[in-house]
Amino acid sequence: MIASYSRPLYDKENRLIGVISTDISLPEFSRVISSIKPYPNSYLILLGHDGRYYVHRDSTKIVNKTIFDPTNGRYSPDKLALGYEMTAGHSGRMHADVNDVHCLICYQPVPGTDWSAALISPEHDVMHKYHRLIIIILIIIFIGLLIIYVICRSSIARAFAPVKLLEEQAQRLADGDYSAVITRGNEHSVVGNLQNSFADMQETLSHYIRDLHTAIEKSARRNEELQEANSAIEEAIRRKGEFVANMT
Repeated sequence: MIASYSRPLYDKENRLIGVISTDISLPEFSRVISSIKPYPNSYLILLGHDGRYYVHRDSTKIVNKTIFDPTNGRYSPDKLALGYEMTAGHSGRMHADVNDVHCLICYQPVPGTDWSAALISPEHDVMHKYHRLIIIILIIIFIGLLIIYVICRSSIARAFAPVKLLEEQAQRLADGDYSAVITRGNEHSVVGNLQNSFADMQETLSHYIRDLHTAIEKSARRNEELQEANSAIEEAIRRKGEFVANMT
């Protein structure tokens, strides 16, 4: 199976000076063309003006079959549509089912010939890198969300640490431990103002408790002095009674 390809040669005055021609072995030509694979399972077909195969990955179809022949005893509408588009010299792309596989087909005529070439690529091969890119993007988004979660959790824990400390110190005050000291915060926020208000309240309460303890201690000392004075008066009254009895 040989195909001849010729091109005229012209001089500078555009006069025909000869024709250069070459013979191409179609099986070898098909093998070389079929070895070019932009995708792992893609392949190229080359049709003549009558739809006859000149390049196909199945060498038994070269010249012997046309794209309009039925496959497995039945005609494929997508295959027939592709054949009509290619033999009409059109260029474009289409989605079609080839041997029950969803494929993306790009076709265009070969300049200087009545042939038309089509690249048939399964969609899963074409979209493989995009699917992998989507997976990578999803992983990056997940990692980003995880980092944001950790940062937000740390920020919230740091922001609510004074509140937790206030809760513990307020509980100690509620239990009667007035020696608890509430530290003052430097943050000018709601939590910082609340912490400083609790510190002022604890300081005032501590002063009040100290004054109350001082007053209680003074009252206790005065009570002891009064008891001693009462004892002395009772002793004086007793002696006076004894004195009057003796005088009597």
